[in-house]
Amino acid sequence: MRTEAEALALVRQHGALTLASLVTAVVGAPVRGSWWGHEKGGLIFKLATALEDGDEVLVVKLVGGKVTFLHRRLWPALARVVTDAGWRRKRAAGLSTEARALWRRVDRAGELRFESLPPDERRSLGAARKELDGRLLVLSSSEHTESGKHLPVLRSWKTWVPPDIGAAASRLTVEQAVTQLSAAGVSDVGPPGDRRL
Repeated sequence: MRTEAEALALVRQHGALTLASLVTAVVGAPVRGSWWGHEKGGLIFKLATALEDGDEVLVVKLVGGKVTFLHRRLWPALARVVTDAGWRRKRAAGLSTEARALWRRVDRAGELRFESLPPDERRSLGAARKELDGRLLVLSSSEHTESGKHLPVLRSWKTWVPPDIGAAASRLTVEQAVTQLSAAGVSDVGPPGDRRL
């Protein structure tokens, strides 16, 4: 694989593709260690960035908590699951006090850019951010700042859902959404410790 069109075609075909699978497709075999040091690391970065910047792919930690490129056709299924009140309650069980407070803050604001926070606050929220990210209670991404740093941006799922995706999601039951995601290999967004949706 060498082109952005080929990378997008692969995501379209599978529906969900991990970064590790993209690396394997580019290199032709699994890479031991970090792909950054591989001779095709620049190409891998270019293709992954093109997928993330396009309008057909959402980058989210889904499959085993790994960076996953999710095709737009599966966004309604994901939206149906991650905005479901019962699912959110189960995922929130056992959150630390700090993570619960951060979650409320993100839900109220719709979005929290770590770039806007003082450095001390960024550090103090690091563990809570990872906790929310690991439970898929927020959409976590990273943005390149003018200073050259990559800093987290946390978004409420309800804020993220585009209107057309929300309309399609509302026509699905949670079970139908689970079936669609499972067919694409996404089978681990259930309650912590539960490998089912």
